[in-house]
Amino acid sequence: MEDIIEVYTKAIELHNKHISDGYQAEKNDLVTIFINRAKAYLEMDRVNESITDFTKAVDLQHEMLKEGSLNDENNLATALSSRGLAHIQQKKYWNATKDFTEAINIQQRLFEQAKLPEPGKIGSNYMNRAIAFMELEKAQKAIENYDLAIEFQDKLLASGIVFDKNEMATALMSRGIAFLMKKDFIKAEKDLSEAIVMYTFLEEKGELFSLNSFSIAYRSRYIVNSKLNKIKESENDYKMAEELFNKINK
Repeated sequence: MEDIIEVYTKAIELHNKHISDGYQAEKNDLVTIFINRAKAYLEMDRVNESITDFTKAVDLQHEMLKEGSLNDENNLATALSSRGLAHIQQKKYWNATKDFTEAINIQQRLFEQAKLPEPGKIGSNYMNRAIAFMELEKAQKAIENYDLAIEFQDKLLASGIVFDKNEMATALMSRGIAFLMKKDFIKAEKDLSEAIVMYTFLEEKGELFSLNSFSIAYRSRYIVNSKLNKIKESENDYKMAEELFNKINK
């Protein structure tokens, strides 16, 4: 990985020289290199250096946007989303929400113009922003973002666009946990049950999904059903959560 970092570093030096010589068209390539080096740093758990490179990519694209020379706004959204995830790793949750918000605004505009190559990224950013709000103990804000993620997935489905069923199940499960935090046990039970149905479907179809999330959904519903005095249901949920946990840890 160090070799890859060195390649990107030399490429950045070369592009900087070209830019200083007046070749403005090289800026778009430079942005891509900064983003790629930032991702490489992130894989090496060098989060500070990753954020520095994502910031360089973001700042450069903001500058190009003002100049009217930015070729791909989706690249800017990608850099913002990735920096937001890095901020979450650093527990800088407010910074993360700001990055996800700007990324969502860009992606929504591109989606409306039919210029967004991966529409599902909008739903992912709503979910990531919800995660940041959960960490900030802003359960209602998190719920609002999970609502937006789920609504957007429904919008994709209505438009005939393939969406990520695992992500939909995770959004339902996560919103259910947020309702649990707010002690709204009825809504929590509904969301967690829908998530469990979707995870069960994915398992039966042999599609990729998170067994850990499946286990968490059952474990969370066990807590909810206990609070609702549904003893038999809570016992069944606890049993299923344990079975999945044991399967994961085989």
